[in-house]
Amino acid sequence: MSVELLAPSNDPALRAQLLQQLWTMDSHELKTLRERLARTEAELESTRSENAALKSELQVRSTDAEAHKNAAVSLQAELARRDDVILLLQNGVIELNARIDADLQSADSCTELQAQLSSMGDELNDQKIAFAQLQEKNHEQDAQAELLRAEISALKASRIQRRSTSVRISPSPALAIADVSAQRDGAQATQTAGVFQAKSEPVRSSSFDVVMELDTVASTSQGSSETTGPPSAFDVAMELEAVASTSQRPFETTSDIVKPEVKDEDDCEVLNSGPVNSYLTPLPESRREALRKFPEFVPDVDDSAVFSRKLLMDCLGGNGQALIIKIAGSQKPLAEKYDITKVLCPNLQNNPWCPTSPGKHGYMFVGLGSESETFKEPEELNLFLSVPRRGNGKLDVSYLGLYKVHRDIPLTLEEWKTLSPDVQHSFAKIAEERKSGTFASYESGHTHVPCVRLTCVDFDEVLYDGLLATHKSEARKSKTAKLDSKGSARKRRRTE
Repeated sequence: MSVELLAPSNDPALRAQLLQQLWTMDSHELKTLRERLARTEAELESTRSENAALKSELQVRSTDAEAHKNAAVSLQAELARRDDVILLLQNGVIELNARIDADLQSADSCTELQAQLSSMGDELNDQKIAFAQLQEKNHEQDAQAELLRAEISALKASRIQRRSTSVRISPSPALAIADVSAQRDGAQATQTAGVFQAKSEPVRSSSFDVVMELDTVASTSQGSSETTGPPSAFDVAMELEAVASTSQRPFETTSDIVKPEVKDEDDCEVLNSGPVNSYLTPLPESRREALRKFPEFVPDVDDSAVFSRKLLMDCLGGNGQALIIKIAGSQKPLAEKYDITKVLCPNLQNNPWCPTSPGKHGYMFVGLGSESETFKEPEELNLFLSVPRRGNGKLDVSYLGLYKVHRDIPLTLEEWKTLSPDVQHSFAKIAEERKSGTFASYESGHTHVPCVRLTCVDFDEVLYDGLLATHKSEARKSKTAKLDSKGSARKRRRTE
């Protein structure tokens, strides 16, 4: 209501009084809003503190799990050593028996051999006692592992419950604006601090990931334990070794020579100077240290499924041979459904610093020629990794997650020299074709390999499930077609 309507007489005193009243009301409302905003900020700060405490406790649990794992491995090694000793002792007993049979004619010799055999038997009994003690320790480690799994499950449930709790404030319009602003600031601060909220907890290969693998081992062995009893530490260790070996798939060592099926900056050259994984080299410590400040986002999914580039094109669209696959304008239904216009699909042969499993971080070598300006502004893109398949030269594609892609500093001369010769010559050939450098210029340090940092921020389970469903459907169709073909062949043979 205007002052003129409230005071048609234009009395200055009355106008001043009304303005003062309005000012007082606005000041009171502003004070109330500030107090509510302060309470909201305090609650957000408390939530951050609780999250930090939970993260610290999870790290402690991870360290404990790693220690238990090392203890189990040590016990396993000791058991193997004891087995070797027992085997040696058994061989010694057999040898002594043979000597006794050969020297039965000499009583003195027989007595001496019997004494030796008795001594060996005593030593064997001592070894059996020591072996039984190690088995008891093994059972204790099993019990500790079960307790640790229960504690981790409780922590995961607590964290999920806290994540689902949100702060709500009364519905004043101005207060709603303040609430939204505070929540946005809190979310930005949380992301800056590196607190990534996963849909579920990790299952991979850092010290924390080993604990999560232990959960997986426990769940997969639960069915058999109903009839045979709980798994021993030896069984758990064997399961962990199996998990470690399968988690590297499809990157296993082989001596087969492969030929990639495409020609692009990412996969244009056949690296045929050695085994299929001869291109893999360790990430330099300085780059590894730079990635440690980004927390690993490890999803709770079965990442063993691999796809082909053809399936990727059929599901999403675009040119499946490129490293940066632009699918805007040629989107397939799955890409249209989730508004995907661009994805990354580097080849591990030419980008050995790429992450190799979901949630991990890494780098790729992109920026030659017309791509020199790419990713100077960060982008968030889905990342697929191509890995040469053994023997036939085709590529297996794995989905790693949603990644923040940002240009990093180029490789130094020292970092260039850590790359395998195959990768060096392959990259230099691409650079020479794009007039961006030569092998000699890279070797001398006059030109440098462009580098892009890849940090995982999420894992699109819906996209992954969609690809997996299509993959299984195609596999079933292929199997049915093969069966039909075999049936037709058998029918023709019977007719003949």
